[in-house]
Amino acid sequence: LPASAATDSAPIAAPDAAAAAALGKPLTVASREGSKVFELLPSYKSCDGSTVKTVRPLRPVQDDFTIRFEVRFTRECGASDIDIWSKGCGLVDADAKGGQRFGVGANDFGISQGRGHLMFGIGNPDRTIRTVAKYDDGKWHRVVASRERASGRFSLAVDGVLIRETYGSRNRLSASATLTICGSNMLHNNFFGDLRALRIYDRAFDASEPGL
Repeated sequence: LPASAATDSAPIAAPDAAAAAALGKPLTVASREGSKVFELLPSYKSCDGSTVKTVRPLRPVQDDFTIRFEVRFTRECGASDIDIWSKGCGLVDADAKGGQRFGVGANDFGISQGRGHLMFGIGNPDRTIRTVAKYDDGKWHRVVASRERASGRFSLAVDGVLIRETYGSRNRLSASATLTICGSNMLHNNFFGDLRALRIYDRAFDASEPGL
């Protein structure tokens, strides 16, 4: 759902039993321009910082991909100088043991929140896009992260506005066998807030493309 489909203050009903049972189960839905689309969170999930939803089987993408979801939160987390995605509170995380904090490279990726800033990063070597603005205002924000393996290009857009496009590893990002929602694979950096409408495409779209 686009953020404009509901008011920011309007309560969102918890998913019914059928929807709740489907949470986290990758479902291939109608394709977009020939791509596969995995709907991992078709409804709504409240993340309380203590429960982490790990999606299995393994993360559905590792080469070209676009990840889109909507998020709202008011609680910041992480150190004041946090600027590496893998040190933030995970939103959609495929981190693996490695990366800058361990001194060893890992072919991984993830989207996180750090002190109210949104971050999207690629590993080996670690490269992170970090928003200048903070989004801890309790309003819904649409996040789109895109990565193209052949060129190493990856980008992040928030609410339809491109934050940045840069270049990183051209490796297959397959170091992690799982994809974690509302937390980090490797650390206990769990997210406090709400997520909805999480879809993953196996193709690199323009992160600011309308309709995503």
